[in-house]
Amino acid sequence: MIFVVSGLVLASSCGGDDGVVGDPNDLVSLVVWVKGNGTAGGAIYAKSLVGDLATSEQGELFPQSTVKRMTPYLTKVVEADSAVTLFWVEQPTTSNIHGYGISKVGSTGDQVYVNDGAYASGPASDVPGGVWYSSNVSGDSEIYRKTLDGTPVRLTTKVGNDSAPDVSGDQVVFHSNSGNFEIYRMDSDTGAGLVNLTNDPSADLNPRFSPDRTKIVFASNRSGKYNIYMMNLDGSGLERLTTHAADDATPSFSADMKYVVYASRLDGDWDIYALDLQTRTETNLTNDTIDDRAPHCGRFQMP
Repeated sequence: MIFVVSGLVLASSCGGDDGVVGDPNDLVSLVVWVKGNGTAGGAIYAKSLVGDLATSEQGELFPQSTVKRMTPYLTKVVEADSAVTLFWVEQPTTSNIHGYGISKVGSTGDQVYVNDGAYASGPASDVPGGVWYSSNVSGDSEIYRKTLDGTPVRLTTKVGNDSAPDVSGDQVVFHSNSGNFEIYRMDSDTGAGLVNLTNDPSADLNPRFSPDRTKIVFASNRSGKYNIYMMNLDGSGLERLTTHAADDATPSFSADMKYVVYASRLDGDWDIYALDLQTRTETNLTNDTIDDRAPHCGRFQMP
């Protein structure tokens, strides 16, 4: 079924991660992404990752809106109050980061978290009330953290452009370009303990933690085309997950760690695919002539 909250539409099969239809308070594994040709953004869509992926329900979020949005991100569910926030970027004259919170007591509606007059991008969060992101407000692109009403805290100060953060507990991963794109990890509160996880002449981009924080997936062109790779939290145990002749990008683990979901140009335009980590079979989740980009996986719990 399609579930609507204050104009926000989320796709759900009304089942838990085991695919069994039951209590509407079950956690449902979802993927969100952007549909729209070109790089200026588009509409945000959501699809259930429960049961048969080819036929599972999907729907557009904010279906009446004409505003173009980018890089959606779902926070973790907070078990105590079922709160979850969907973050995204909007591009008017500058790029602002928005969040829409939902809980059992209702929704917060559309709230602007970052509006610094510069280019903000890549929102990430594992708590409903805070967001990590990149911004070039200081000149170079750097990583920041911020609460809705708080002052931004700058976490990186290195020379080069730092962007595409992902956060899990006390750690943040991101990619940085100081002549070459590499992946780094640091403390999510202070930016201390900076560690270079990749060191390769190729470009390594868009890292994402696994839900259990034992693995990181990312895209790299070390094979000539961008494919999806996985490594341990310390950068060891590198494994190539896709072997396509077309570019793959922006991977994300599903909430139950069964799939890695990513965007690919396999059929000529960008579509969303899911790779089953056990069987290594791939499922095309979107299949039309409109570009589908920037997937992110999370869980939603019915209010």
